[in-house]
Amino acid sequence: MKMKFGICVAFLVLVLGFGACGDSKDGDNKAESTQEEQKKSEKKEREDDLDEFLLENGKKVVDAVLEKAKNKSYVKMLSNNSILDSDFYKNLSAMEYKEPEKIYRIQFTDEFMNLFLNVVMEADDSIAIGELSDELQKEIRDRIAYMYQNLINQRMGVEAIAMASILSSGRTVIAEGYQGERGMLIFVYPDAYPLAVNYCGGSEEGILSMSGNVIFYDNFGFDTVEDVRNSLSKVVTEEAWFVAGAGLKIEQIK
Repeated sequence: MKMKFGICVAFLVLVLGFGACGDSKDGDNKAESTQEEQKKSEKKEREDDLDEFLLENGKKVVDAVLEKAKNKSYVKMLSNNSILDSDFYKNLSAMEYKEPEKIYRIQFTDEFMNLFLNVVMEADDSIAIGELSDELQKEIRDRIAYMYQNLINQRMGVEAIAMASILSSGRTVIAEGYQGERGMLIFVYPDAYPLAVNYCGGSEEGILSMSGNVIFYDNFGFDTVEDVRNSLSKVVTEEAWFVAGAGLKIEQIK
């Protein structure tokens, strides 16, 4: 229905533009202005729809992670005593999760992905991204987006990674029109570990994959958008050029 509406409006703009041929310059300006406003309106509507869609499904992923975290029998079956005795598990078990006080949405732009891959190639000059086909490069970018939470937790060591692997939860949904979307939702709670839900809409069939987990990294800042930007960037590298221009699009949606 939205597509048909957009086509109808575009057709009307075209007709009205030709209807003003008495003053072609003025008519062209009006048509271009109306088309631009329509594009902005459709983009805003699309982004609002995506926020709502991601929140609805992201909360289901978060609930699945927390259900596992609060079930000692589940954790015990998939771990050992070192995990059960870890501070990560003890802290998580004692934390209360109600409504998040803040939710951030992070978009991993192409600019960010290119900079990320540049960091990888600088760290190991035997890697040449240009040698990969377009399809493999796309898959690499999708994997980076989908597993970014693991990059965060690895800063806390083996126990954090092991705990996170037990709690990891996923969800696959149909999201037509959002191919190529890559990003992450961060749910921030008072006096509790935050949770991250990564999403990747790389399928031509409209399939969007989501993966959620607890963020155990205690040096991650969540007070402002800039705190989140700096923390996400420094997970990759402390280099100032990367942190300053990481190309991350971040907004607080709650």
